[in-house]
Amino acid sequence: MNKRVIGIVLTLVFLLFALLTSAANPIFVEVDKNSEIGVSNLANSRSEAVSLAENMVLKAVLRSTRGPIKNPANDHYYQLVEVIGSSLNWYEARAAAASMGYRGIPGHLATVTSPQVEEFIVSNFPEIYPEYVWLGASDEASEGYWQWITGEAWDYTDWAIEEPNGGTYENCLDYGDYSAQWNDESCDRKLNFYLVEYSQTPITISIDIKSGIEPNNLYCQWGELVRRGIFDVAILTTDSFDATTVDHTTVTFEGAKEIHFDWRTRELRRHEIDVDRDGDIDLLFHFRLGDT
Repeated sequence: MNKRVIGIVLTLVFLLFALLTSAANPIFVEVDKNSEIGVSNLANSRSEAVSLAENMVLKAVLRSTRGPIKNPANDHYYQLVEVIGSSLNWYEARAAAASMGYRGIPGHLATVTSPQVEEFIVSNFPEIYPEYVWLGASDEASEGYWQWITGEAWDYTDWAIEEPNGGTYENCLDYGDYSAQWNDESCDRKLNFYLVEYSQTPITISIDIKSGIEPNNLYCQWGELVRRGIFDVAILTTDSFDATTVDHTTVTFEGAKEIHFDWRTRELRRHEIDVDRDGDIDLLFHFRLGDT
């Protein structure tokens, strides 16, 4: 066995060892010769990691360094992803983030729209300090006119000293190294980190509020709720919306949250029922009047 073959074998052994001993499940992403990105598989077990590692040709490994972590101020989740064995330009990072999801929520490159959001990110992802990290903004469409990829208002900035300074050569946003502040960067530059945000777009839905005075008021298995200052609100399934796709843990009504917990897991209970008797399953919630 020549030295080159020995080197390849040792490299594969090292990769397998790293995968099998990693505490976090790596995300494997196909990278073809044109660097087109698309999530191919999520390694949920050691056996999956082994089978994926056996086909490491033209593949990069994305490892979640931290997260997803929920920001209680906006109910969005954030996840810092490190690219191992390769690197991504801004377009590739944007595509990779868009192909990811968490709890049914699609991902996108993170937008830092307020000092509160930035404080949450910087305090929860200390890896940002020594690294360059892609964020979800660009002025490529019009020089000097920066826009978030989500269309959110551009009314907060945190540029590092003398930034932005790249003119038409640097049109994409990242965190600069050691500053945790913003830097304009060439969109084609390859970086090893990007920050993903999982945020649901607000939608218009139909609800049915059962105050207890209607003939069809609903009752839960714990008895008549109205007498205890509790009222029912249902998110209805319609022709254009499936209520069962809603993450019930994120729903509030005028600040109030579902009052019923599973006493064993302490997780919020999920109530699926055909509230309006149209043959479709709706999502029912119980809120305490005093919490609104």
